[in-house]
Amino acid sequence: MPNHIQTGKGEKYGAKGKLLVTTKNSTAMTVLDWVCGVVLVILGIVYMFNETMSRAMTELAWSVFRSPGAGEVLQIIVMVFLLCCAAVCFTLPLSRCDVYEGGVTGTTKLTLTKGLRKFELSYRDIMNVTVSGKKLKIHTPAGSYEVMATSNRMEAMRIIQEKAAQEKQFVRP
Repeated sequence: MPNHIQTGKGEKYGAKGKLLVTTKNSTAMTVLDWVCGVVLVILGIVYMFNETMSRAMTELAWSVFRSPGAGEVLQIIVMVFLLCCAAVCFTLPLSRCDVYEGGVTGTTKLTLTKGLRKFELSYRDIMNVTVSGKKLKIHTPAGSYEVMATSNRMEAMRIIQEKAAQEKQFVRP
């Protein structure tokens, strides 16, 4: 069953009502992220099996650090860096936030301590929303949800803050 129902007017409706704004990347950005990820993986593989690169890295490390084994350590650092960059390129497009009339849904960004997490929040649960760089952070009593929002993050924050404030006005003690 699809998450969204497309109407003839270009509007999308989900379980929480009409979709007001989404921070989902455009298809072109997603393709670009995936192409960069594939290129980085290929560079990592070529680098790993290329003897000339290996020798050059060993000589560079020896001239800088004057220590045996420094070349191998430097190669491992470069490989880990390339793999981390590729992982970011593949997971970045998965993080998003969809703002509906009745609530907010989305997927958090990947961090070193937490994997991608899906969330669904009502406006009553939301205490605050902040934007820092390209990150949209939604604060609730149960915790915070950080989304990589490369597009529409300010509009999403504004709508969430307005809707949360409206919900809190109608709450009776």
